[in-house]
Amino acid sequence: MQGIVYLMVIIILYLMAKTVYNLKLDKISFRRFCFWFLIWTIALISVTTPIVGFISDFLGVGRAADLAVYLSVLLLFFFIFKLFVSVEENRKITTLLIRQIALNQAKGKKKNK
Repeated sequence: MQGIVYLMVIIILYLMAKTVYNLKLDKISFRRFCFWFLIWTIALISVTTPIVGFISDFLGVGRAADLAVYLSVLLLFFFIFKLFVSVEENRKITTLLIRQIALNQAKGKKKNK
């Protein structure tokens, strides 16, 4: 293995440990833990085995590194989309809450007069 592979393995193992640590501290749900642990496991397998080379050959991608970059970009776009949806959902909920609070305060002021 090359030096970069050793570095990537160390980083991935650290991220796996951090994921377990966050689960123990209840910072993430078990569902999110399973998702991220699966992601890190796939990353570890793809770094340490030639399976990505076989997959890239099957898909017609020149190099395994190119396939990893393409998949990473797609995954990043997916996460950005999920974050966008979550922000929009939170914005709508916040708007409804603020509207309800304003209506309740307006009703309270009318009763006091």
